[in-house]
Amino acid sequence: MKNTNSKPVIINGINSRGEGISRLEDGRVIFIPGAIPGEQVFVNICFSKKQYAVGNIEQIVKPHPKRVSPHCQWFGKCGGCQMQHCSYDLQLELKQQIVEDAFSRIGHVMPVDPILKCVPSPKQWGYRNKASFPVRHSEKQIRSGFFRKGSHDLIPIDGCPVLEPELALIYSQITNLLNNLKLPGYNEKNHSGLLRHIILRTGSFSKETFICLVLKRQPDSFQMEQIQKMSKILKSRHKNIKGFIVNINSSRTNTIIGDRSITIHGKGHLCEYLENRQFQYEGTSFFQVNSYQASNIFRYAVNEISNRIHNNVLELYSGVGALTVFLAELAEKITTVEDWKSSIESMRQNLVLNGINNVTIHAAKAEMLLDKLGEETFDTVVMDPPRAGCKKEVIEYICRQNIRSIVYISCNPATLSRDISMFSECGYRFIKARLFDMFPQTSHVETVAILEKL
Repeated sequence: MKNTNSKPVIINGINSRGEGISRLEDGRVIFIPGAIPGEQVFVNICFSKKQYAVGNIEQIVKPHPKRVSPHCQWFGKCGGCQMQHCSYDLQLELKQQIVEDAFSRIGHVMPVDPILKCVPSPKQWGYRNKASFPVRHSEKQIRSGFFRKGSHDLIPIDGCPVLEPELALIYSQITNLLNNLKLPGYNEKNHSGLLRHIILRTGSFSKETFICLVLKRQPDSFQMEQIQKMSKILKSRHKNIKGFIVNINSSRTNTIIGDRSITIHGKGHLCEYLENRQFQYEGTSFFQVNSYQASNIFRYAVNEISNRIHNNVLELYSGVGALTVFLAELAEKITTVEDWKSSIESMRQNLVLNGINNVTIHAAKAEMLLDKLGEETFDTVVMDPPRAGCKKEVIEYICRQNIRSIVYISCNPATLSRDISMFSECGYRFIKARLFDMFPQTSHVETVAILEKL
């Protein structure tokens, strides 16, 4: 589609996907991937609706002074990174702008204290301790990579510069082995084939590495032999591989992980260290993808809680208990709520590993906690929900219980702002927010928000 503007557009904002925002001559908003606020660009409109349009940069007339050359050859094609064309200090500025825009436009509420500068990640490249690569069968070949942004079009890649280096190397070797080992890739259209995803994980500090192949069904004897062969080859090349499993996911959905796993080699979990604390977690459980930054977030949350009444703490979406262990050194009693079975089992182990005995665990979805907790009173609630944010029932419960303080850790400014607005309507005051860059080179940012009951 041709450009409808006869002159360059001026980029005056950025959205949560890292796309530049401007207006066309007809008044419509246009979103432009790769454009930076302050730039002037000519655009080709590739998607047009009555209220908005999406365009591609045809020519940069006036580049931002902090625009840089992307580090990765697949940048702009795969949907993994959105900000490699920005210097790192500019990335931090833009992430702060994204969060502030969400507070003002979505939540219509700003913190009492000024938002401090985003805390930079200790590592800007080679920091990710986990990656999931979809696998597809195409033209008698198996291909693996990342999906193009906003689609399920697979972009084959052979490496990723934001991954821990050993994971990037292992991934490259697996892709070279796949076709030789004759493991049929998944066909999303007709739900056929076998291999759906390659999941790689490592402990950035422990150096333990873990491999998971997600399969559509139980492999037959020949396929199991091929998988075992892959395991032996990779183990011979990488002494840090401590576990190799297959996970069975027969559902016809976008969910990556299934309910059942089979250990092929070694153990079904890996180890990681944060400061002087040790953690074990099963290969399908959630753990922060940037170990270098995780303890900074946890330490900040604990420091904020220490300034408030914290005898009895409720922690929702507690995962494998990484934050729990930090909290346990402060609070007299902690009650955790988590529904993923393997995470709960890992949490129990992590409490023992770190000598923690003041935690009560509830296995339930957070929105079902009413039936589990009864009328118990808490001083502070700490929560780190998924990107979708809190269920309405959770917010209503916290408000009804008059819990004095809320520490809300979020990876999604939009749902965080929505939930803060709901808490504000219930009489909570939004005190402060601190940003942490957990995801360099992307538009994602972690935010810790502090709320208090008026």
